[in-house]
Amino acid sequence: MNSDTTECSWLSRNKFQELLEHYRSLASPTRRTKVFINQEMYNDIKGVLEDSRYSHQRGNRFGPWVRERFKLTVFANGITIVTLLRDETKMIAVEEQLYNTVTRAHEDCSHGGRDATLHKLKNYIYCPDRFVQLVLNHCSICATTNAPNVTQRAAQAIHASSFLEIVQMDLIDYGGNETPDGLPRYILHIKDHRSKFSWAYSLLRKESSVVGKKLHDLFCLVGPPIFLQSDNGGEFTAQAMKDEL
Repeated sequence: MNSDTTECSWLSRNKFQELLEHYRSLASPTRRTKVFINQEMYNDIKGVLEDSRYSHQRGNRFGPWVRERFKLTVFANGITIVTLLRDETKMIAVEEQLYNTVTRAHEDCSHGGRDATLHKLKNYIYCPDRFVQLVLNHCSICATTNAPNVTQRAAQAIHASSFLEIVQMDLIDYGGNETPDGLPRYILHIKDHRSKFSWAYSLLRKESSVVGKKLHDLFCLVGPPIFLQSDNGGEFTAQAMKDEL
C-alpha cells in the first residue's frame, strides 16, 4: 500500500484536518459519525453489501441504512466499489483520502474557484459542498492572486437528438495515492447524452495513450461520436491520445 503524506503548497494537512473537524462539529451529535465516511465505515458498508450476515458493531439500523443508499458496482478488470444506489457514477470520498481528493481537484482546475472545483468532484459523495468552500477559503494561492471563489455562470444544458451525437468523458481518480500497487487507480467514465448509456473502464495509469486506447476500442465497437466532450486536462488533448484515435 502506498502511503502518501506529501502536502500541497497552499494548505497543510494539519490545517485541512482542523477544518474537517470543525465542519464535523457543526452537525448534530447524532449525525456527526456520517458527515464523512472513514475507511473503517467504508469497509463495513462494503461488507454489508457483500454479505447480509456481515458482522459489525454499528447497531441494527446500520444494515438497512446501507442497503437503502448504496450498492456494489463492478467495473472493468473486476474492481468493485461502493456507489450510490440511484447513480453508480457517484462514489464515496473516503475521509482519509479527502485531503488528496479536494486539493487535487482544486489544482486540476487551476485554482478556478468553488464551482470549477466542485465540478471536478461531481462523482464523489460525502464531500460536502460547504466543506469544500471552507477549504478553498483557506487557499493561500487564491488569497494571494485574488482568485474568485464565487459562483460562475452555469453552463448551458447539453441537448442531443440521437445516439452518439454528443458523448461526454471524464477521468475519475478513485483510488488516489492509497491505491495498492498493481491495482487500477483511475476510472474512465464515458456517457452518451441521448441514451444516458454509460461505459466505464478501470485504468492503472492516466497517460494519454492509455485513455486513447480505451476510446479507440469503444468507438470500434459502437461507432465514433459526432462530438466528444471532456472537462479534464491534458490526458484528453495530448497528441498521444489523438494518435490512438
